[in-house]
Amino acid sequence: MNPPAIRSRSDSGAYTAVASNTCGEVESAPAAVVIGDPTCPADFNNDGTVNSTDVSDFVNQWFQDQVDETLFTDWDNNGVINSTDVSTYINSWFEDTAAGCGG
Repeated sequence: MNPPAIRSRSDSGAYTAVASNTCGEVESAPAAVVIGDPTCPADFNNDGTVNSTDVSDFVNQWFQDQVDETLFTDWDNNGVINSTDVSTYINSWFEDTAAGCGG
């Protein structure tokens, strides 16, 4: 089974690796993968501009994380998806737009 391709900011999150052989398998601890411009972290869709589309994409992915039990929107990197991640992301969004990351 091939893992999904990691291509955009929305693919950022916690990932694990599974190693297996004839003796069995072991899963690694989760590791955070962050994709995007570190100077403008609120550019959630990684299109080079921080704007309202990023907020929409983040919130849509946040709801999907609730369904899929994934961690793509774990903005505070605590291993839990909750409303704090939305608040933290929105704060980052305002900071990035104030810093000139907007379009």
